[in-house]
Amino acid sequence: LKLTLLILQFIKMISDLLRKLLVKDPHKRLGSGPRGAEDIKAHHFFKGLNWADLSQKKLPSPFKPELKSELDVGNFAEEFTGMDPVYSPASTPPSTDRLFQVSPCCVSSNTCKRFQNTTPVTTS
Repeated sequence: LKLTLLILQFIKMISDLLRKLLVKDPHKRLGSGPRGAEDIKAHHFFKGLNWADLSQKKLPSPFKPELKSELDVGNFAEEFTGMDPVYSPASTPPSTDRLFQVSPCCVSSNTCKRFQNTTPVTTS
């Protein structure tokens, strides 16, 4: 009976956490507020977890798969290990263009003269 109550409490906590993480509106989703991930870490499911020890990798892993070698992927389905890797980002933030702008103070006057009669390239 005691074990049944613990399992029910665990299911209730997990359900609450998942429901809050899976809110469709990203602005209302757990972790998207001003406190960010701190709200997730404060959820009662994680009560008692030492986040500092976790980030410093001081906590033991709850599961350690047996590996035949450093490159063993036997614990993953072939469906995934046979896929070609995708290296492109899902989306590029608008601020990316600023990364490639050069400040005029970084360009010598000789460099500027070489490009005086060129048309600047604009991206949309």
